[in-house]
Amino acid sequence: ERARVSMEEMGVNYPVYLDDGDQMAAAKVATMPTTFFLAADGSVVARESGEVTAGELADLLGQLAGG
Repeated sequence: ERARVSMEEMGVNYPVYLDDGDQMAAAKVATMPTTFFLAADGSVVARESGEVTAGELADLLGQLAGG
């Protein structure tokens, strides 16, 4: 509930996955936040540990899109 309220306060308007810890362990997540980039089939094509700025996100998406 606290996470949902925080996301509303920050104006988050994109999907966010909340985990009880099982998936974090399976994905070997050691840093919060961790951003996963998924292909259309759901496979992980990249991941970024730590905060990602808007500019870094744009660069990463451009690289993944082949640009």
